[in-house]
Amino acid sequence: MLFILLDNHMPNVVYHTHKMKEWITIASELQTKYNLKPVYWICNRSFREAITDSFPRCICQDKFSATRGVVPEEYKGPVNYSIDKNLIEELGEEFRIGIKMMDRIDPDHYFTYDHRFRHFAKIVGYWINVLDHLKIDYVVFSQFPHVVSDYAIYVACKYHKISKVMFKEITPIDGLVHSMSDIHTPLVPKKTNKCLKVDDNIYQQILNYMSSLSVDGRKWQQEQVNTGVRKKDDQSKLTAVLDLIIRGIKRPKKIPPFIHWYIFSKGDFPRLPRRGVAIEDAEHPWRWYVWLKINAARRRRHLKQTYDQLSSVPSYDGKYVYFPLHYQPELTTSPLGGIYAHQHLIANLLSCEIPDDWTIYVKEHPVQFSNERKGERGRTTTHYHELANINGVELIDIDADQTRLLQEAELVTTVTGTAGWEAMVMGTPAAIFGNAWYRSCDETFYVSSAEDLESVINTVKNGYEVDQSKIDDFVEALADACFLGYLYPSKDKIDIDSETNGRRLLKEIEEQFELSTENVSSSATEIVDE
Repeated sequence: MLFILLDNHMPNVVYHTHKMKEWITIASELQTKYNLKPVYWICNRSFREAITDSFPRCICQDKFSATRGVVPEEYKGPVNYSIDKNLIEELGEEFRIGIKMMDRIDPDHYFTYDHRFRHFAKIVGYWINVLDHLKIDYVVFSQFPHVVSDYAIYVACKYHKISKVMFKEITPIDGLVHSMSDIHTPLVPKKTNKCLKVDDNIYQQILNYMSSLSVDGRKWQQEQVNTGVRKKDDQSKLTAVLDLIIRGIKRPKKIPPFIHWYIFSKGDFPRLPRRGVAIEDAEHPWRWYVWLKINAARRRRHLKQTYDQLSSVPSYDGKYVYFPLHYQPELTTSPLGGIYAHQHLIANLLSCEIPDDWTIYVKEHPVQFSNERKGERGRTTTHYHELANINGVELIDIDADQTRLLQEAELVTTVTGTAGWEAMVMGTPAAIFGNAWYRSCDETFYVSSAEDLESVINTVKNGYEVDQSKIDDFVEALADACFLGYLYPSKDKIDIDSETNGRRLLKEIEEQFELSTENVSSSATEIVDE
């Protein structure tokens, strides 16, 4: 009797996820039902043990070391890949986005264009090799790639034409999640019929958000944001440090990252670029991270002082375009905005296209100066001076009434911000420059060129009025394209249990990859009589 092993290829998967237990359950389910084997996993440092316990043969790497381009010991394949002119031209847009994205890991603004280009080419080349060497069939991202480590994998997937799935929450609407296979594809297809299978719960969640866009609702939301930011802005350096220590004592699980790493990981920090040291080799004493935190607070205060000096109270007597800036660095502009992550390009385009008697009101995002965020990595004082020097641009007070600005504008422009959607709901035309979640709405003007913007301005000048019925149609299509769930371990804003959330995420993956148990290949042993 002869035993013959049928060694069919088992599909291999790379995961890049948050610390959320549902992902281990999902990966196990995909392996059981479809033989999708996890072979490489990028995750939060604290999540590595849980993954290696569940999948002992899977290469597991933390996000920080992946971003730095460190090769894990478990990986034995080729590392360097020939990055030539043809590949750079093929992936040119992705490289531009990746280089801008490195604002996230550049607290000192030391990482020059040359440093960034070389580093991004290195990690993209590494992942081109990994996907090929490990014979990867699928890649699962728990969110839209935007933190360098995941975006490098995304770029390598595009190069190899590997199937991928990614998730994103519709930011202003609690619990609304959608899946995509590409960053730049519009979320919701154009609505072509009235026979959509709309979930009543999802539809109601959207309607609840829409009702919050009333004048009273908007004023309350803005006051909450401004109050929180002002409290943070009033802190001195010493107060900020004491606040960090007090919060750590009161809420151990909320200890600021750099203190947590020093206490519990013996100084194993997320090594950031530093002058004179290659990023993959960077090692810093804990004192450097304390200084970094204090210096960041100082720079944010300086940014706000500069902005306050250049800004003024808006006048509503004349015609204006309202352009609220995005907080940066963030997913909403990099990668979703593409080249328009450089927001000064939009201000300059507007300056060239609007009538002479129109003004461009530019308002900074209040969170840009918050001590809870890293806004100093996305701005310099020069940024504000250059914006203020653009013809027709006026920087306006950060506390200016957002609702009135939206309602009385001739046009609202944004990269992907919710301000565009809110403007349309209030009856004001809106133009977007990136892949906003409402891009497919028939009332949204999508702009990618000066010619596009010229056409939009001419349309608005001729008395364009927003058709609310088309917004209603889009709301139904949005409800049909999304599901209720969450992507982060904290789920305070939506009452969905872990099992239900995992089941919905799994269903989206199955649909995106078009998985079917009928096509599952498996290794089997065939018995043949001699």
